[in-house]
Amino acid sequence: MGLFESIPPLIKIILIVAGVVAFISIISSVISGMNKTYGNCQDVSIELGQINNKEGICYSVNKATLRMSLTNTGSSPIHSFIYVSDGETREELVLPRSSLNVGKSTELTAQFARDKNPTVRLIPRVETESGVTSCEDKSIFKINVINC
Repeated sequence: MGLFESIPPLIKIILIVAGVVAFISIISSVISGMNKTYGNCQDVSIELGQINNKEGICYSVNKATLRMSLTNTGSSPIHSFIYVSDGETREELVLPRSSLNVGKSTELTAQFARDKNPTVRLIPRVETESGVTSCEDKSIFKINVINC
């Protein structure tokens, strides 16, 4: 009498299904890891878009926010931005998955504490094989940001 002959048929089906699901998850994990796209700072290029027919970074005193319209014109996907206002790092703006891949545009908002004409610097960050890296030399720098 074999090992599987003594197991009831319903339990055999459950074990087979569990084995197939485990196998498919392992294969899926391996494939998604192989398709991971990493970036590098050398290939980063960002352009400002338009907000309300004005250049792509503006502030709203009423909402206490900065609005930024950005397009990835480089060949490296962007992971996030470090937002610096008047020389002080404010926050990291992490982008939803693949929202600023190559050729894509997005609009971001950030909290804004001043009442007029801030100086803003956005430092793009890319995900490399060794982690997330800031691309300081590809920063967007805007002096005297206007009201939206």
